[in-house]
Amino acid sequence: MVIFGTLSAVLFDANLIIQIVLLVWLIFGALNKRELKRHGTIMAIGAISNLVTILFIMGPSLIRNLPTLVTPPVTLGVVITVAHAILGLVAITGGLLFSLRFVLQLRAKQPLACGKRWMMRTEITLWLVTLLLGIGFYAFYYLPH
Repeated sequence: MVIFGTLSAVLFDANLIIQIVLLVWLIFGALNKRELKRHGTIMAIGAISNLVTILFIMGPSLIRNLPTLVTPPVTLGVVITVAHAILGLVAITGGLLFSLRFVLQLRAKQPLACGKRWMMRTEITLWLVTLLLGIGFYAFYYLPH
């Protein structure tokens, strides 16, 4: 069974849909930046949801295919995969750290200031580049050439 009629398993089609939904979710969160409690809650839910997809879909796939990534030749697919994994790790780490700081400040009833504007912009840029690389990964491996 497939969703998009590609060479992909349905789990990876579903993950692509989830990632697009998360993009819309995070854009919604970014648009609520003036209301810090709502913004932080939306972004934390997005980061945690993304972590779940990493732990249960992308991570196991990466581990299963690791021998292909470390064995020559280095192909465009390998470059896309490694860049996606490295930038994704940095992006999810940043998102989770911002989320943790938000939750701790919320629980301690402290002012909600989880990061500077440039940090947030860097984080969303990293997430977007990682998403684009993930879409590139999907296209490279699952769309017929």
